[in-house]
Amino acid sequence: EDMSVWLSTTMIQALRNLVDLFTYYFETLGNMIEGMFDLLGSCLCQENDTLAKIGSSCLQQLIEDNINKLNYNHWRKLSKMFARLFKSTTPYKLLDDAHHYRNAAKEVAEQIARQEIESKDGNDNKDDNDNINDDENGKERERIKSSDESEPSNGRSSVTETDVEATTTHEVLLRKQNVKIELSEERKEEFNDIIVKCIHQIVLIDTVKELIGKDAVFEAMPVDQILVIAECLHTSHLFARKFNARMDVRVALWRIGFMNQLPNLLKQETISAVYYFEFLTKLQKDGDDRLLSKKDEVKNKLVSFISHILKQFSTMEPDNQNKNVIAWSPVVTSVLEAYIDLGDNDFRHYLSEIYPDAINLLSREISSDVRMALHNFLLRTGLLYNIVQG
Repeated sequence: EDMSVWLSTTMIQALRNLVDLFTYYFETLGNMIEGMFDLLGSCLCQENDTLAKIGSSCLQQLIEDNINKLNYNHWRKLSKMFARLFKSTTPYKLLDDAHHYRNAAKEVAEQIARQEIESKDGNDNKDDNDNINDDENGKERERIKSSDESEPSNGRSSVTETDVEATTTHEVLLRKQNVKIELSEERKEEFNDIIVKCIHQIVLIDTVKELIGKDAVFEAMPVDQILVIAECLHTSHLFARKFNARMDVRVALWRIGFMNQLPNLLKQETISAVYYFEFLTKLQKDGDDRLLSKKDEVKNKLVSFISHILKQFSTMEPDNQNKNVIAWSPVVTSVLEAYIDLGDNDFRHYLSEIYPDAINLLSREISSDVRMALHNFLLRTGLLYNIVQG
């Protein structure tokens, strides 16, 4: 409690005073700005939530108070800091490339299956039921085997949430009765480190949005450095998406006690995508001369990402990915609207890439907002090619 009070009073005031002092003597201290970035960046990635918020707030204050004094090298150091922090807080162990979690989960699942067999054998020794029990136990072993050993195809696990629903529900009941997951101190520390990194990714994503998303900062920052930070968001999105697609790993982590439910990085996957998309859209609409050399690069990234989002959304199954469908529907609406806003030449140039993915949306149930955005997309296409009259 004393530490919390100190952080929310003395610590925050000390950091704000340091930022004020640095700003006042910027002409003299400006070459030390990388040290300031490192200090505030380290605050961002502390386990203490109060300290992380202080770091974010003071970093924004430092940039905004000195926005007219920052040169290209200063901005480059800022983007370099964010790139380093995003990389160091990415929980790579979640992907379980070495199969540690899946092997451990297999042992737990086999233990559960053995105890179920022993329990049934002890409660019912009638010959008439032997074959039924053998069959049921065989089915249980097959469910365990399928959810543990299925390898991903094209980066996506062949095991779906529907496939594991019966198994996980079944195991929850058995665990309450028979099996208690004991975590070693080493495993507890490992899991805590992963969770902390996941939280830090969200803090970094939100900080980038709050800082770079402000018009004054966005307009002052060099385009190539905005793209460096935008790429951090894109990489964070792709990592979260890769993990969310690995149902085999998620089930394994759940089995060995990582969480009480199937873990996911849906929030990281969605908000990083939204902010990345917002940055690209904002750059695309920027009429400033500073963007001229990067205009085509930004446009290609934007259209490629629109196609990526539409493809991803088209593969979601409403029956077993309803949460994902709900979370991604507003994003799909936004990307369609962004494409509609392109000029005639650009709209026509990229249409062959976007049109098939947009049309595929008609084959599934979609929200009214997505349907309206799709309607406007098709109307714009019809007007452009004189299929319909304006």
